[in-house]
Amino acid sequence: MGLDWVSERHLRVLFCAESPDLPVGRLDQAARAIRDAGVAGLSSVTLAWNSLLLEFDPATPDEDAATATVRAVLSEAWASSNDEAWRAVEIPACFEGEFAPDVEAVAAYHGMPPSSLVETFCAALFVVRFVGFCPGFAYLSGLPSALETPRLSTPRVRVPAGSVGIAGDQAGVYPLATPGGWWLIGRTPRVMFDARRNPPALLAPGDRVRFVPIRADEFHAFQRTGQHV
Repeated sequence: MGLDWVSERHLRVLFCAESPDLPVGRLDQAARAIRDAGVAGLSSVTLAWNSLLLEFDPATPDEDAATATVRAVLSEAWASSNDEAWRAVEIPACFEGEFAPDVEAVAAYHGMPPSSLVETFCAALFVVRFVGFCPGFAYLSGLPSALETPRLSTPRVRVPAGSVGIAGDQAGVYPLATPGGWWLIGRTPRVMFDARRNPPALLAPGDRVRFVPIRADEFHAFQRTGQHV
C-alpha cells in the first residue's frame, strides 16, 4: 500500500499496484473506514480500480499528519476487512438487431459466430470495480479473454442509454445517452441510473453482475412493465 500526494489537496492511496484483481469489496470497506474516521480536513473519498483518491480542504495544514492518520486508519481497516459480502445483480439484455450494432463486427474480429460471442459473454461473472465517467457507469472486470477487443478508433457522438459495451478487458453499461468509444454488443431495458431513486445508480462497487439474454419482444415488454418476462 502506497500513499502519495498527487496535488496540494489530493492524497492517492495505491493498493497492490502489481495486482489488477484486488478484491473490490475490501477497497470499498477501506473507503468507508476513511469516511467514517473523521480525518481532519477530508472532504471526499473516490474509489478507483485499485486505488483511492482523498480530497482535502485547501486549509489542511500538515500533509505528514494527514498521511499518518490515513495510514493508521487503513492499516486497522485492512486487517479486519474481507471480500465475502457482495450483491448479485442480473441484467437482461438484447443482443440482436438494432440493440447490438457491433455484435457482428466483434464476433468477426474474434472469428466466432455472434451466437457464440453472446453465449461466452453471458456465461461470465462480472465484478463492478468502480463507478465513473458519467453518473452510474460501472466499470466491470471479468470479460473473458476470448472477447477482449481494442476500443473503437473513432468514438460515437451518441450512445443510447442502456447500451452494453466492451473495450479492452472491460465491460460496461451506458446509463445515459453519452458519447462513447466502446463496442456495443447489446442493450438492456433496465434503468441503470435514476436520480429519483435511492440509491440512484443500479450498480455499486463490489456487485457481481450476470447478463441474461432476452429477445427484442421481451425487451419492449420489460420497458412497459419493468419486469423480465
